[in-house]
Amino acid sequence: MKVPMDEKAIEKTLGEVRFIGRKLSKKYGDDGKPTGEIGSVTFDIGAPLYESGNKTGSTIEVKVLTDDPPKIKPYGRIKLKGLVYDPYATVQNMGDSSRGVIVDRFTADAILPLTDDDKIVDEETGEINEKPVFETGGKTKQPGK
Repeated sequence: MKVPMDEKAIEKTLGEVRFIGRKLSKKYGDDGKPTGEIGSVTFDIGAPLYESGNKTGSTIEVKVLTDDPPKIKPYGRIKLKGLVYDPYATVQNMGDSSRGVIVDRFTADAILPLTDDDKIVDEETGEINEKPVFETGGKTKQPGK
């Protein structure tokens, strides 16, 4: 079941969303080896109104099929284009018992900075607004920290 979410639905269910981090996924060739190109980007998005279990306010993962890494400041406000909520069911085993679990899954067409202040690089001047975020083996951090 895929549920498209417009801006109003995003505001109501997730709140003011912010960029937390990202994970780049590589494309693989027919031989099973990485091609060096980016196949998709999974964004960690801060969502203050998102409810998970008994907890309000958390992060969600949103997968975007793109070959372009994001140019968004850490904790920058973002706009989700074409967001789709696509949950699926799975089984969780605990000892001798099993139970069904709903897993939330989100995809989007694009994730963009909400304003120019939320971008890392000014596209007209090429000037860096803030230190970029680098990938470090699954964790993101700013240089020198």
